[in-house]
Amino acid sequence: MPGEGRLLPRLGEHAGQRVDAGSLPLVPVQRAANAVNAAERPLAATNARFTALDWLVVVLGGLCVALAVLGTFVPA
Repeated sequence: MPGEGRLLPRLGEHAGQRVDAGSLPLVPVQRAANAVNAAERPLAATNARFTALDWLVVVLGGLCVALAVLGTFVPA
């Protein structure tokens, strides 16, 4: 059987949404970690703003994703 033993075909057509929803319980954990860090080191840098390097990585990553999606529509 094709796809036998693979995880995503067994999860069904909404597999991506299930994987995304699985990370939601981590939101309160991250908030708690941020609160602890702010209490322990109030003067530490928070990395709350995007730098030029962050934007460069976002743009390059977006281009890679766009090319991957475009590649799915190109006939072999």
